[in-house]
Amino acid sequence: MKTYTIYHIPGVKIGCTNNLKKRLKQLKLKDCEILETHTDIDIASNREVELQIQFGYTRDCSKFYKDVIEFKREYKIGQKRTLETRKNISESLKGRKLSEEQLNKMRGRKLSEETKQKIREKRKLQIFTEETRQKMSKSRSGKKYGPRTEEWCKNISESLKGHIPWNKGRKNGNTRNS
Repeated sequence: MKTYTIYHIPGVKIGCTNNLKKRLKQLKLKDCEILETHTDIDIASNREVELQIQFGYTRDCSKFYKDVIEFKREYKIGQKRTLETRKNISESLKGRKLSEEQLNKMRGRKLSEETKQKIREKRKLQIFTEETRQKMSKSRSGKKYGPRTEEWCKNISESLKGHIPWNKGRKNGNTRNS
C-alpha cells in the first residue's frame, strides 16, 4: 500500500510525495522535516493544503493526486509501450540531427573515478544465462577477428578515401578536448 508523506522544508515549502527519497534528490536536499504520513491520497492532499495555510506558505492551486496521479494516467507514464508505439517512435527519430549544444553536452561528460569503480563492480557481478551466451556467440560468428588479408586491407582503404579524419586540424597533445 502506498504511503503519502507530507514534508516541510523550513522557509521554503510544504509538499506531499509518495517517494520522499526521490523528491529530496530532485530538490538537491539531504534532509527535511516529515510532518505526517497517510495511506489515503485525498486525506494527504487536504492536510497538505491545511498545513500550507497554517505555516503561512502559498497554497497549492490543485491537489497532489490531480497534479501527479491524473497526469500519469493521462500520459500513461510507467506503462510499457507496445511494439507498434516503439516502432513509431524509432521511425520518428531516424535521421534526426542533434544541435551543437546537445552534442557539446554529451562530449564534455566525464565520469568520476567513484562512478567508474561502481560500474566495474556491477559488471563483475553480471552473470549471463546460457541463452544470452548463445546469442552473444551467434552475433560474433561469421565475423573476422584474425589477421587482415590484403583484400580486406584494400577494401578498408577504398572505403576511407575522401573521408576526413576526426582529428584533422586539431593540435597535438590532448586530442579529446582541444
